[in-house]
Amino acid sequence: MELTDLPPLTREPSRLLHRPGDLVLDYYPPLLILILYAHRGEGEIASLADRLEEFYPGHPLLIQDRSVRPFAVAGKRGKVPEEMIVTEGGLEYRLNPYRGQNMGFFIDMRDGRRIVRELAGERKGGEEFRVLNLFAYTCTFSVAALAAGATKVVNIDMNRNSLDVGRQNHRLNHSRLPGGYGGQALFLPHDIFKSFGKLRREGPYRLIIADPPPSQRGSFDLRRDYPRLLRRLPEMLDGKGRLLLSLNSPEMDWEEFEALVEGELPRFALERISPPGDFKPREEGRGLKLLLAAPRP
Repeated sequence: MELTDLPPLTREPSRLLHRPGDLVLDYYPPLLILILYAHRGEGEIASLADRLEEFYPGHPLLIQDRSVRPFAVAGKRGKVPEEMIVTEGGLEYRLNPYRGQNMGFFIDMRDGRRIVRELAGERKGGEEFRVLNLFAYTCTFSVAALAAGATKVVNIDMNRNSLDVGRQNHRLNHSRLPGGYGGQALFLPHDIFKSFGKLRREGPYRLIIADPPPSQRGSFDLRRDYPRLLRRLPEMLDGKGRLLLSLNSPEMDWEEFEALVEGELPRFALERISPPGDFKPREEGRGLKLLLAAPRP
C-alpha cells in the first residue's frame, strides 16, 4: 500500500504526510484531508481511504483531487462539515474544507504566526505597536498579533470575502484578546499599490507583514511587483520596526529571494525562517520561505 508508517495524530493542525507532486495528508482535528496531485482511479482512491481508516479509525476524511482543474472532491467518509473551527496556539480560526487551496487557514504558516506573537509580545507598557498586514487573506496574522498585545492591525486584501472571514476570526477570538475585541483591526478591501497614502497615514508600524501570492492574475506578479512593494515598506516603519516577508513559490530558491530583498533593502539584516519540518520541500529552498528583516544599527 502507498500509505505506511504514518505518524500519530497531533493536537493542532499539522501535515501528516508530504509527497510533493503526489499526495499530502493534512490534519485539522478531527478532520483528515487527503490531497491528490497525481491522478488516481476510483479503486485506488477507495483503497487509500480504507488504509487511512485503519491508521486513524473514526476520523472524518475528505479527499481532494487537484490533478484536475478545477479541483474536485474525490470522496469523503464520516461527517465533513461545510465550515469548522481549528485551534492553534489557543486561538481559533474558521475553515471551509470544501474550498480547495483557499480553505481559510494555512498550516504551513504556523511559524509565521508564532513569530508575530513573539514580536508583538515585546511591546512595553503603553507604547504603540501597530501592524500592517499586506495580502491579509483571512487575517490570521492579525488575530495572532492582537492576542499578543499589538494595539492596532491594518489588514488589506483585494478579496472582500476573505476579509469578511477575517472579521469573523477576530470576533471568534474576542475572549482571547487583551481587553476583548473592540475594533483594533481595520479591514481594507483595496489594491495595495493604490493605497500607500492611506496605509502610511494609519502608521507608522512596528511590524509589516508581506505574504503575497506568487502570482495573482491582474494584480500581482512576483518578479515585477515584489521589488516595487519592498521599496515602499521602510518609509512606513517606526524607529523599531521590522518586516516579515514571505514567498511560497518554486520559482525562487532562498538565495534568489534573499538577493531580491537585499537589492531593494540594503540597510536591512535578514534572518531566514525555515518552514516547519512537516512541510519539507522536495528540493531545499523551493517551498515556503520567510525572512525577518530588521534595520541594521
